[in-house]
Amino acid sequence: MDKTEIFLLDANVFITPHQQYYRFTFAPSFWNQLNERAQDGRIVSISLARNEICRTNEEDKKDVLQKWIEDTYDGEFIDVFGDADIVNCYGEVINHIQESPQYSDAAFNLWANNQTADPWIIATAKAHSCYTVVTCEKGGKRRNNPKIPDVCDAFSVPYVGIFEMVEDLGIRL
Repeated sequence: MDKTEIFLLDANVFITPHQQYYRFTFAPSFWNQLNERAQDGRIVSISLARNEICRTNEEDKKDVLQKWIEDTYDGEFIDVFGDADIVNCYGEVINHIQESPQYSDAAFNLWANNQTADPWIIATAKAHSCYTVVTCEKGGKRRNNPKIPDVCDAFSVPYVGIFEMVEDLGIRL
């Protein structure tokens, strides 16, 4: 593995472990090590992914993950709108979805909403080649719902699943 590789996390890389297999109550070491790797600059995400996790301002409605992101997590959330290279690549990603016969108008409408994180994740990795996208999604060319691996493949953007990232970063439970 290239030591300069930086993992760019989709929101589901936080959400899925929290909800399924690395809950904070029995796998705190996963979250501590994830934060350590973020502090070391090996893990980043984007502001729109943060928005998918942090959905409320009402304290009593925040789940454990949102509280952890807001109070403990030290990783960077890239402001995609402030980077012209990312914005340009976002246009390429959206054009691909619109022009590709494998995707429907519904797929385009879903991804063209500039608050949808997935195309911005891919655009960020395309604009800055130091990033490898990390997602829990599986490919499979769904006509109405593009998946990150399929669109990454179309742009030769590297991606891995969560367990590959965990192994590459040396995270141990």
